[in-house]
Amino acid sequence: MPGDLNTIVTLAGPNDKAAIAALMAAMDLHYQGSTLGNLEEQIARVDTYMDEADNGTSYAIARLEGEPAGIACFTLFRNGLIHPGSVFLKDLFVLNSARGNSIGQKLMEFVARYAHDKGADRIDLSVDVPNTGAAHFYEPLGGKAVDSKRFFRFSSEAVASLAGRS
Repeated sequence: MPGDLNTIVTLAGPNDKAAIAALMAAMDLHYQGSTLGNLEEQIARVDTYMDEADNGTSYAIARLEGEPAGIACFTLFRNGLIHPGSVFLKDLFVLNSARGNSIGQKLMEFVARYAHDKGADRIDLSVDVPNTGAAHFYEPLGGKAVDSKRFFRFSSEAVASLAGRS
């Protein structure tokens, strides 16, 4: 029965680089249609990410029956004195083969515990407008669409130009 299988969610550490790389590659393929080279190159990229002192990204990995099945990529922000902080959830992804087992919910519960334990009082995230499934997933968990906010993205070209590197 869906949701009854053994699922464990943990904060990723250095020994999880291969699992993070495999899940990120699957997420890239799902959303972008391609991914970076081979597994060795993918692990090297994750190794770089995890070694960056100023990166700030945390990864939660869900394992279904011991195998990596989902990932949440998030960061904790301390932004202001009145507001104690927030967690920004950049990506939450569950392998197609593992969907229907409450893995997404368990990842969200993990991120919520992390936020609460760090004293943050909210989780922020964005979803693609055409992804109505995301709204159907987040709303029952307590997520609310915020119409008063607008999402901006600076392309790689815009970043280079703004940084004076173009």
